[in-house]
Amino acid sequence: MLQFLKSLFAGEPLKQVKIIMDSKLGKLTCDYKSSDEYFSWDGKVKSKTKGVKSIALSIDGDLNGPYPVALQKAYQIVDTIPDLNYKVQQEIDLKFPEKQINLSRDFRLDDISIYFDEETNDADFDFEYYTEDNSIMVSVEFVNGAIETIDFY
Repeated sequence: MLQFLKSLFAGEPLKQVKIIMDSKLGKLTCDYKSSDEYFSWDGKVKSKTKGVKSIALSIDGDLNGPYPVALQKAYQIVDTIPDLNYKVQQEIDLKFPEKQINLSRDFRLDDISIYFDEETNDADFDFEYYTEDNSIMVSVEFVNGAIETIDFY
């Protein structure tokens, strides 16, 4: 009710929600305002690792759903998470041996974001890993399927 009154008197557009059910990813939601230009479809991917929470998923799209190229990339990523985690671990070991990071032991994959690139008509993506106490984050950017950058926060 408060949100409605704010929008009525402040001219702030009401937030709306669209939901779609995807056969592979499950429930995807898009929270948006009528003034938004960019749309993201959010969901959760069940982790295949015992005791690990689900992984947040965000996919670029429009009001009809995720862009087809980005959705296909999401399917590919979900099917190959263990392989991608292995590639990330190898890259960390190669570029940052002094950090002695063990992703599978010390971190959990918490977030996957998939971005549609209109120029290349392809989708790139990011992984975010967190320690159990959220004190350290590892962010990995994939461009054209290869690791572009790894940042530690």
